[in-house]
Amino acid sequence: MPHWAGPSRCAGAEARVFDHWLCLAGSGAMTYPLTRPEVHDIVSPNFGPATEDVLKYLDDQGVFAGDGLAYTQQSTDGSEPIDPAAELYIVNPGPDGIDTVFMPSGDNEAIIVNSDGGNMIFVESSTDGTIGVFTADGDDTVLLSGADAGYIETNGGDDIVMGGAQNDTILGGAGDDQLVGGAGDDQLFGGDGRDYLQGDAGNDSLYGGAGADTIVAGSGDNYVDGGDSADSITAGSGNDTIYGGGSADTIVAGDGDNYVDGGDGGDGIVTGSGADTIYGGDGADTIYSNGGNDTVYGGSGADVINAGEGANFVDGGDGADGIATGSDNDTIYGGGGSDTIYSYGGDDTIYGGASGDVINAGEGSNSVDGGAGNDAIGAGSGNDTIYGGGGADTIDAGTGNNLIYGDYSTGSDGGDDLIGAGAGNDTIFGGIGNDTIYAGDGLNKISGGAGNDVIVTGADADTVTGGDGNDTIVGSAGDDVIFGGDGTDTYYSTHAFSEVDLANSTYNAATGSGTISFSDGQTIQLFGVEDIQFKSEP
Repeated sequence: MPHWAGPSRCAGAEARVFDHWLCLAGSGAMTYPLTRPEVHDIVSPNFGPATEDVLKYLDDQGVFAGDGLAYTQQSTDGSEPIDPAAELYIVNPGPDGIDTVFMPSGDNEAIIVNSDGGNMIFVESSTDGTIGVFTADGDDTVLLSGADAGYIETNGGDDIVMGGAQNDTILGGAGDDQLVGGAGDDQLFGGDGRDYLQGDAGNDSLYGGAGADTIVAGSGDNYVDGGDSADSITAGSGNDTIYGGGSADTIVAGDGDNYVDGGDGGDGIVTGSGADTIYGGDGADTIYSNGGNDTVYGGSGADVINAGEGANFVDGGDGADGIATGSDNDTIYGGGGSDTIYSYGGDDTIYGGASGDVINAGEGSNSVDGGAGNDAIGAGSGNDTIYGGGGADTIDAGTGNNLIYGDYSTGSDGGDDLIGAGAGNDTIFGGIGNDTIYAGDGLNKISGGAGNDVIVTGADADTVTGGDGNDTIVGSAGDDVIFGGDGTDTYYSTHAFSEVDLANSTYNAATGSGTISFSDGQTIQLFGVEDIQFKSEP
């Protein structure tokens, strides 16, 4: 209850109300912010049916001034019209706790429910303006209809509030509340407790507050903040902005160009068609962005991301992520952790990042960089560029004219790579380490690099450079050109020695160079190859 204190600031008596003053009689209008508990304390001792004191409602944020007439409804039948001249209405519900308040005229009026019981208040209005409704403790139900916008603030209890057709502001307070904004651009604040918030049509702003809330934003361009605890958030069509907040939230954004931030916790996020921007945040998140050119950041944690169709940008962030994209041209960063990345078509750009990743680039002309770690990289048909990066990588380039690097072209972080290329004219660099390379069919150019490499040529005419180290080169049916490089290199022929056309061969064992021709017409050229092994005689 308000208490008498302080020097006189009004022509009549006054009551002190949290740093401001309320004039109880006479002249001297004062303006100050007011909350529902403070209104209730003022109303209880100081206002009655014949009181000529005032609290005039000024705007939709609960600001009042004293300069007119206050009216108290002493309800008996629960359906009493309000005096058109009054601007503050104090409703004392009848025995059944149900009242209907008719607002015939006026602008910016306030209704105070002066009872802690479970009340049901129907507010009907035919005028434009703002109606403020403030309830006491208890499980209250407030239904607003008509032309007025509503500012409704409930206190303790599990309340049910339904706004009208205008732009309503509804504050749930403590308790497990159910708040429905209705048509219009509404603001709903759940407050403490496990609340249900529904925006309906319009561009709504919904704040869940503390507690595990259920929020349904509806159509329109909505702003949603779930707050703390594990919330369930659903938004329909429109360009929505959604913050899950702390804990593991479930978010379904729907169609439109949405911005979604899951926040902390392992969130489940689903968006529809449209160009969405999604942040999973901390925690092991599951993200599905269905259609549209989406931008997805998984954040820290072992995330599962399915970007779907569209030209997407995906960054898995820290953690062992699982990432999948559709058939368009995507850009994918695995980030830290051992990631698994699948792209089902399109000309993709993929970076595995740190640790050993599994990457399947799919069809299309892709650019793949495995990064650090022992990576497994696969690509389908298409002209791919693949960097294994540091570590012992396994690369299967598939068909197409591919450019393959087992390691980066510069630096010393090599590994013992296993590289396979399908049909096509491939260029392959093994890099540092003891690499094993299978060229496949096509006119290939192969460089083993430093290390003791094993290189198997394809069926066509390949050019092979062994590089530093003791290399082993296995020929096939093509007219290959072999440069052994430094070290003691060995060439394995698919022919027996008896099939050598000695008359047309010039190989010199002392220099390791020359040509070897075979009776079937195949000719190989050797440079710096110290040893030749023929297959066993038939």
